[in-house]
Order: sequence, then C-alpha cells, then structure tokens
Amino acid sequence: GSSRVEARGSSRVEARGSSRVVAWDSSRVEAWDSSQVEACGSSRVVAWDTTSIHLYGQSTLSAFFMCAVFVKSLSAKIEHLADKSTAKFCFDTTSKIVKGIILKKDRTAHIEFNQKELSYETYLKRGYLKADGIISKVIAHKKFKTIEVFEVEQRFEKSFVVKKGQTFSHGKTIKEAKESLKYKISSRDTSEFKKWNLKTVATQAKMIEAYRVITGACEFGVRDFCQGKKLPSKLSVANVIELTNGKYGNEKFQEFFK
Repeated sequence: GSSRVEARGSSRVEARGSSRVVAWDSSRVEAWDSSQVEACGSSRVVAWDTTSIHLYGQSTLSAFFMCAVFVKSLSAKIEHLADKSTAKFCFDTTSKIVKGIILKKDRTAHIEFNQKELSYETYLKRGYLKADGIISKVIAHKKFKTIEVFEVEQRFEKSFVVKKGQTFSHGKTIKEAKESLKYKISSRDTSEFKKWNLKTVATQAKMIEAYRVITGACEFGVRDFCQGKKLPSKLSVANVIELTNGKYGNEKFQEFFK
C-alpha cells in the first residue's frame, strides 16, 4: 500500500493500494486500487480499479474498471480500453491516429480529445511546475533578482529548473540549468541545417544537435525525452517531427523546414 517503485529492464511489478510506479524498458506492471503509473519505453501495463496511467514512448496498456488514461505519445498503444475507462489525448490528433493507438474499445469506454491544459499558475498553486511540457513536483522555489530557481522531482529523480521571464531551462544541478538558460536565449547559428528538408536523414546525435540549435531545447530536456525510448541510429527530419509532437520546440522545428 502506497509504495513507490521504479521498474527497469525486464522486471515485473504488481502494485496495489495507491502505489506509484514508473515503468521503463521492457518491464511489466499490473496495477490495482487507485495506483498511479507512468509507462515509458517499451513497458507493458495492465491496470484495474480507477488506476491513473500516463502513456509515454512505445508503452502498451490494457485498462479495466474505470481507469483514467493520459495518452502522451503517438507511439503508445492501448490494447483494450474497457469498463468505463477513459482515454484522454493530451495532444492534437485525428480519428485515424486514435484508431491506430486504441486497438480495442468497449462500448462503455470513453475517449476525450485535445485536453485543455492547466495554466502555469494553477500547476504552481497545486505544488507542480510545468516547464517546456515537462511536469514535475516542486520541492523548493526561490526568487532572485532576474531569475527563479526550482528544485523539482520527476519519476523519483531530483533536478533543477531556472526561469527567466517566460523562458525555462533544466539541469541536474543549478549550474547546469543556468548554462542551459544561456544557451537557450543566445543567438544560435542554424545555417548548417538550412539545406536540410523533411527527407534528410542523419545520425541520432546529429539530429539532437539540429533540434537543440533550431529550437533552443536544453540538454537535460532532450536527454529526458530520449531516455527509455528505442530510437533508431539514424532518423529523418520527418521522423523527428512525428516523435516530438506535443513536446517543447516541435512547432519551431516544423516551421524551420517549411
């Protein structure tokens, strides 16, 4: 009851009594009794009894008995949505995309599209920070002359967020977050990528470099996004746009290649 578990590798977890689970890699989770699950990587989850599940990466889910499912990845799959469970899509989508994600849906189950996001102020009042699309629990918050510093926790890992105006940056340490802020607000040379188009293919490392230079995404945010995902060694620009849908910088990256 009320336990906290991080599952990695090929581990198997059975969670009950309001437990919290973060599932990575190829782990398998069975969650009951109002548990909370964050499914990442290629994890598989079977959820029952009003459990709340956030689907990331290439995770797979079966949901029974009034579960609440928050779909946050185009690559996620819901094998069965049943028994008055609800799937809420947290990004703009189409009926065709939904059919590709939800493989089986009972008549009693519900789908909600394009969930309206809470304001920055509302998240903060409730003890959470949403910065660049990343939601974290606030542990400490300090204001200085020109910046604000947040110590936060996400998926049981502590880190820091620095805010200046409407710009955020992330880091494992305050120093790393401040350095990322300097990079994000600096003038970056994008000339190397102006000859690219949607079909251009490059290595994963080069695509990460391009994404950061074009969008200003901080190193921590990119690392957090890539963690637990089975990304190919080479990707096209079109692949990156699809993978980052709804994430920080996606619209700016798309616009650059129009």
